[in-house]
Amino acid sequence: MKKLAAGGLFLAATAFGSAAWAGYKSSGQVTINSNTNEAWGSMGYARNSADNTQYIGCSLEWTAGGGVINGRCKARTAAGKELECLIHNANDWVLGTLGTITSDSAIRFRRKIAGTECDVLTVENYSWDQPK
Repeated sequence: MKKLAAGGLFLAATAFGSAAWAGYKSSGQVTINSNTNEAWGSMGYARNSADNTQYIGCSLEWTAGGGVINGRCKARTAAGKELECLIHNANDWVLGTLGTITSDSAIRFRRKIAGTECDVLTVENYSWDQPK
């Protein structure tokens, strides 16, 4: 009887122990708040989503001769709602932030209420974000 109880205890510890090692996971679904002009989501989640609609990301563009670096951040939810903001004359801080984006990053950006420019850009690289 003691062997049976010990075996059951081992199985229970193994089952619960593996769940504890799994770690926290964020859904990362692309979301847009129209009241604040904010978008956020995980690039990995968007890429792996079954809806073939949502995306989120940022890009940079440099024009030869002008020396100006511009960018944009774009997002679309599973329902098709879109938000975009523009980055004009990107400075070193913005370039540094954009440079940390990977295919596994989570991104949050905000467009100014009046206008098209981005005024917030956050890049997260945490273990809880879904990888691509």
